[in-house]
Amino acid sequence: MVFISVDNETGEGTEIEMLLENFVKLNSFLKSFSTPVMKRDLSFILSKHSEGTHFSGLSEPGRQYAFYVHHSETDKPANTYIVAPGSYEENYIFNIPPGNYTAQWIDPASGMVKKTGKFNHKGGNLTLKTPIYTIDIALKLKSSAR
Repeated sequence: MVFISVDNETGEGTEIEMLLENFVKLNSFLKSFSTPVMKRDLSFILSKHSEGTHFSGLSEPGRQYAFYVHHSETDKPANTYIVAPGSYEENYIFNIPPGNYTAQWIDPASGMVKKTGKFNHKGGNLTLKTPIYTIDIALKLKSSAR
């Protein structure tokens, strides 16, 4: 990869432009939450990691949840991820309090919403199915009670 150099201080025309576009989309996703009250939280995620699947979460319990999953292999010596593109469609189980929720599955690369659903949850285990995706996907789950 060629990034910024003495001859090209702005990084224009390099892979850095694509990376910056992804950061803009990630920033937009995070701004759709009230992030100051959210904390890193894996306790609401009941699904287990399978090999090559990595996920993370943020929450303000009972109000808003962010879930992210990507598929890759870990290159331990280099301490990097090697992306594993495929055709993925999974069910994830979450432990969520009762309430009315809106769920949006978002493609992180484009920022586009791939699937939306509204539902009343009685509390406890909630199974949500992802749309088909190739590398990663993000879930925005928000309670309509404010």
